[in-house]
Amino acid sequence: QVIIQTLNIDVSHYTILYSIYSWPNIIFTVIGGILVDRILGMRLGLLLFMSVSTIGQLVMALGGFFDMFWLMVVGRFIIGLGGVIALTTSNAFAAVWFRGKEITFVFALLGTIGRVGGAGGLYLNQIFYECFN
Repeated sequence: QVIIQTLNIDVSHYTILYSIYSWPNIIFTVIGGILVDRILGMRLGLLLFMSVSTIGQLVMALGGFFDMFWLMVVGRFIIGLGGVIALTTSNAFAAVWFRGKEITFVFALLGTIGRVGGAGGLYLNQIFYECFN
């Protein structure tokens, strides 16, 4: 609600802001997996794509700071691009480090941590906005 009011956008624009995160999941997951498996390796791949996600967060924050909705959309896309490949690489690490019965639990734990982070981020947006505005 705070984003809608502050940026003076409607609900359809707000949904664009959140749905744009999913497009890299559809398009770049396989490409990123190939890059990590064949060229970068898991360590460098994770570092690179977490850095991409961090840059996307910076771009999105700048868009919010300057009330530039289009820049926020670009930032969300970049976050999605880095995040989905980082998650795939994290799963590859888990597959190497854990064997047998542990692997299912570890994948469930990774998924849970990601969803708690996403839900927490949505909840904390309002709190941070009120604290810093």
